[in-house]
Amino acid sequence: MIPFGWPGVVGLLLLALAFPRTADAQPYGAIAYDEKTGSWGVSYNETSQGRANAQALGECRKHAKGCDVVVRFWGELCAAYATGAGSAAGWGTGDSHGVAERNAVSACSAKGKRCEPRVWSCNDRGTAGNEAFAPTKKCRYWDSASQQYVTRFCSSTR
Repeated sequence: MIPFGWPGVVGLLLLALAFPRTADAQPYGAIAYDEKTGSWGVSYNETSQGRANAQALGECRKHAKGCDVVVRFWGELCAAYATGAGSAAGWGTGDSHGVAERNAVSACSAKGKRCEPRVWSCNDRGTAGNEAFAPTKKCRYWDSASQQYVTRFCSSTR
């Protein structure tokens, strides 16, 4: 057995603190949204919640001034934001973007009608991954009830 003594123990402790285990680091993400314009910004796989919030707000503010962070998430999760008639809105998380969107629409539907997913984002521990982020876009639909074309946000197909 090698005697370390106090200097050795202190040295090992300092080394351990200087190089934290990256495997335990959580990825952070955020979704920012401007209710008035429908503009959004997302972040994913950031090293802190503060960085994630700032990134999402920065992206959203390229297109609108009234952006707020509406969803914060961490770990290996996806998150989504949905809005509906009036001021109905909701968010959700899940292990895939489809689950997160369904949870967001469900949360929004508890507050109002005609809720649709608007934007989503996913964290992962490796690369930016299979579901790194593909927010919804606006699409033109035929509305059979009003017998006219309408422009609304598209829903993702996953």
